Amino acid sequence: MINNAQKILSYWLLLELLKQDSLPKMGRKINKNSVKDIELLQPTGDILSQVIAAQKQHKMDFCSNITLYIGSVIRNKCVERIVDILGKDIDAPDKRSNNDIIAWASMQFTANGKYIDNSFSLSPLLWAIDSLANDRSLAYDKYMKCVSDWEITIQQTTFSSTTTNTDNDGNIQTIVSFFQNEIYRLQQKLYDRYLKDAFANNVGVEDSCIISYKIANASQYVSEDDYHGLSMNFFADDIDMLKRSLDSSSEFWKTEMGKAIVSYINSPTFLDVVERTNLAFNKANSLSKNELYHKLFPILNVNHAPQAKWPSKYMPAFMQQVAVNLFTVNNNQQSIFSVNGPPGTGKTTMLKEIVVNNVVERAKLLAEYQNPDNAFDVRNFSHGQIDGKNGYKKYYQYVQGGYFVLKNDKINDYGIVVASCNNAAVENISKELPRAKDIISSFDNDEAQKHIRDLFDVSKSLLYEDFVVNGKVQREKDIYFSRFTSDLLGTKDSAWGLIAAALGKKENVRQFATCVLNPLKDSFFSSNKLIEKRQASYLQAREKFLSQWEKVQSMQKHLEENCKAVADFYHLSKLVKDSQDSVDKLHHSAEQWKRENYAVIRSWEIANTKLSRIMDLREAYQYEGLIFKHRCKNEHNERIDKLIATIENESDDKRDILLLEEWCGYIESRKQEILQSISAWNNKKYHRLKILFWYIETNREFNHFIDEYVEYLGKELVELEKQRKEVLKLQENIEHAKAKLKDCENEYIKQKKMVESIKAEKISCFDDDYMDALLSDDTKISTKAQVGNPWFTDAYNRAREELFWLAMQVHKEFLLSSKCCRDNLINLMLIWDVFNGNNNRIIYHIADRKCAVPALLQTLSLLVPVISTTFAAVGRFLCDVEVPGTFGTLIVDEAGQAEPQMALGALYRARKAIIVGDPKQVEPVVTDELDLLKSTYTENIYNGYIDKGISVQQFADNINKWGIYLTDEDGNEKREWLGCPLLVHRRCINPMYEISNQISYGGIMKKQTAEPSEDKMAGFLYSKSCWFDIAGSEKGNKDHFVQRQGEHIVEMMRQAFQKSQNPNIYIISPFNSVVNGVKLLLKNRLSTVKNISEWCDNNIGTVHKFQGKEADEVIFVLGCDSSPQADGAVNWVNSNIVNVAVTRAKYRLYVVGDRKVWKKSYWVRKMMNIMEKKGVE
Repeated sequence: MINNAQKILSYWLLLELLKQDSLPKMGRKINKNSVKDIELLQPTGDILSQVIAAQKQHKMDFCSNITLYIGSVIRNKCVERIVDILGKDIDAPDKRSNNDIIAWASMQFTANGKYIDNSFSLSPLLWAIDSLANDRSLAYDKYMKCVSDWEITIQQTTFSSTTTNTDNDGNIQTIVSFFQNEIYRLQQKLYDRYLKDAFANNVGVEDSCIISYKIANASQYVSEDDYHGLSMNFFADDIDMLKRSLDSSSEFWKTEMGKAIVSYINSPTFLDVVERTNLAFNKANSLSKNELYHKLFPILNVNHAPQAKWPSKYMPAFMQQVAVNLFTVNNNQQSIFSVNGPPGTGKTTMLKEIVVNNVVERAKLLAEYQNPDNAFDVRNFSHGQIDGKNGYKKYYQYVQGGYFVLKNDKINDYGIVVASCNNAAVENISKELPRAKDIISSFDNDEAQKHIRDLFDVSKSLLYEDFVVNGKVQREKDIYFSRFTSDLLGTKDSAWGLIAAALGKKENVRQFATCVLNPLKDSFFSSNKLIEKRQASYLQAREKFLSQWEKVQSMQKHLEENCKAVADFYHLSKLVKDSQDSVDKLHHSAEQWKRENYAVIRSWEIANTKLSRIMDLREAYQYEGLIFKHRCKNEHNERIDKLIATIENESDDKRDILLLEEWCGYIESRKQEILQSISAWNNKKYHRLKILFWYIETNREFNHFIDEYVEYLGKELVELEKQRKEVLKLQENIEHAKAKLKDCENEYIKQKKMVESIKAEKISCFDDDYMDALLSDDTKISTKAQVGNPWFTDAYNRAREELFWLAMQVHKEFLLSSKCCRDNLINLMLIWDVFNGNNNRIIYHIADRKCAVPALLQTLSLLVPVISTTFAAVGRFLCDVEVPGTFGTLIVDEAGQAEPQMALGALYRARKAIIVGDPKQVEPVVTDELDLLKSTYTENIYNGYIDKGISVQQFADNINKWGIYLTDEDGNEKREWLGCPLLVHRRCINPMYEISNQISYGGIMKKQTAEPSEDKMAGFLYSKSCWFDIAGSEKGNKDHFVQRQGEHIVEMMRQAFQKSQNPNIYIISPFNSVVNGVKLLLKNRLSTVKNISEWCDNNIGTVHKFQGKEADEVIFVLGCDSSPQADGAVNWVNSNIVNVAVTRAKYRLYVVGDRKVWKKSYWVRKMMNIMEKKGVE
């Protein structure tokens, strides 16, 4: 990851180098105290003689450094040469301008003609052409080596000499001689090396030189020097700073923000790595309703929302609150967070809530100190002339020779920097946040709202301040430096407070110093006594803030209990359902068991019956045999007994004879009897005995079978007994589940009553019903849910708004009662050279600057909670800030327009960042030559970095785990991931809304735009949106302007100017050639209209001009004809262009173009179809 990041930083470093500035246009700008001149270097003179002549002409003795631009070449000729070398062409849809000219090289001289070391700059484009022609490779180090070689040569050259003379009066004169020939020799060397063989016949090449300088009547007016060579170089220094930090293995890269920046740089490799949560409320989402609910519920918990709110009767919409909570909550652990904001979905509204959160959280930390100066530690300067004329010491009244840092670094977590590549975006947020009328007009007249409204109405403020105006003390009503803010904005509209200010470029810094810093110093910091006197006001503001905070916490706790009650109710609802399901499932299991084991049970019963019958039969046979046997024995014994009794009555001999005879007779008779009995038995019992004997034999075998069968049945009976016990267990579980169900039902009824009482208080709950509404197929129901914001009450909102106001008072009084803050701000003014009354610039040692400026800017952040700047100005505005994490929060606005590397310097200096934009709108602008040069990087690692459309937004979205997958036309999930989405659209009515929603956002937006009033509609050109089907011929050669379409627009605008002196209409085209054609035609045909030229310049342009802006009506003029030459341009128009163009229109869209031609364009055809469905003719 780190190694890849280092390679990508080197790649970006070269790209920034190759962005060569155009040659400045010649001209003279004359002010009261200075003259800025850009002019041709006269071939017969020299640099110094021209400058001296200008000084004499304007009677100005002071001169800045002199910049020399050597030679020139048309940029397009360089592009054509690169095309030749690489064998690739550029698919440029529009006619290119031939007016852009670049220099071969540049360098600087002092006002005395001495070359300034290391000021030589070689054209990066000419170097790239030379490198590609030789070895077809480009590298930053190679360019720097080449410049270094030239620098050595130049430093060995003498360009001027100084001699002294004595005039007739004895005065010593200094004479400087400039050797112009050395310039021409250098110019020839450059030509021979880079141009002679590269440009056939010198087409587009000029050898003239231009000089640029500033003369003035005082030294402070020539101190500014914005020279940075030929490269635009806005971001190269910051990229190099990050690269050096990575190379040194700084501990910063082990922090959460450091790791997040590395992930950001490697963003294209994160496409399928990050574990993501899809926040789509549609069927394409793989998350179930219950899963999505459990993802969202903790996010929306009242404890995870800011304890303060931006003053407005309206709440943030559902997804705005989700985004705010995800970013501000401490356990999110996502240092770089992204929000995708389609047109009109309230990005600024969301950002206001983040601003308010930071202000209040910081006020809590400031309020820990009873004496503001106890919050600081002193740091001494280590370098520089402390006591001399240009030293630091005399400007210190509290502690001499030092600056101050906050003891609790957590306070610095909440400073905010807003950055964008879009100047308008920077200005808009800086002007919108302080504006009082937007807050005042947003409230109704009920008592609670009126109280908050009056807090932010300067005219009704109960606070007064003594401002020093033109040397006189003037007592005025104030909220938070309201007078300074109104002066800074330069508007008649009242500003409530200095919540934000645009800085960055020097012009803005000077304006801020004039309107804020110097008046602040004069009005409040003129003496230590004045500062000490504010201590009582601070303690009072602190006490009121802490009291209100306690009130808010109490209300928050009550709402948290509501949250818990609903969570418990939701849990119990699920538990009741689960318990009932469990009972039903157990019943089902018991019945299932009976069904599955019925045959076994029946077999067991039959077997038992058979076995019992067989055993009974066997016992009966056995019993009958025993009876017969016993009867025979008894009869035999009786006979013997009777014979013995007879014999005993005779004499012994006779007895013996008689006994013997008797016995023989008996034996004989018995024998006969037995024989007769046997015969009779055989006759009577034969068959029975036969059967019995057969039975006995058979029974022996059957008994064996029975024994085996009994054994088998025994085993079955054991298993059946086990299953019987399971059935008993099931019955026991059923009873337990029924008991649990009963308990749940009782608790459910109790919680239900509690939830009903919560709802009776008109508290919107995030419950099962709310979730159903979010997922509803009914657009009205789902839109209402998305517009809503659960949990918050009006009373709680008003309390949070008042807490914000009191937090601003804590900031104000903390600052004004702190000598440390005073001294830090004075230090900053001296470093910026904006301190009034100081004629001699104080020169701070570079080491002191780099140590002090971070702390000084953190103090400035206490004064101005939101500092805004363009990305281009970050590198210079914060050039002394090399400490990572100097600022707490970075907000990147319109991030879809910025190339990924533009944000690196700002990200490095922040502790966390929220990236806000829309990759479905205007894409970053990449020049033709840069696009070509990117293609020379063929290694796989660069694959994700070559596309012209990559942006800060896209890179931040890739590493964001919270977002949405867009769906295609059939509602199927696509692999296009966007960051946390804002969904409620409040700008456009149909058909504009429907066009945007379908072609760019997969139908995820919800329309909440009010229809225009009848009075407003009366001022529109037409009663509804229209398509004017006008065919014609374009001019050709990639000039797509169609005269007939232009004529129609002239008539439309003639009608518009009859209705209004300043029609609220934009005329937008995909092509610069069409824009230029329409402008020229309107200026000529409507020349009698007042300010027509200014109106055309402000209201006609490509989509890039109007990103972030809106108008009541838009004329979208397409141009192009049916010739094959126009096909490329027609197919070039993508969804982003259509999306931006149509969403600039709030109420009416008028498309001017040839339907037949534009049906060839996939995206315009889709727009056409949607317009037809919405009844647009």
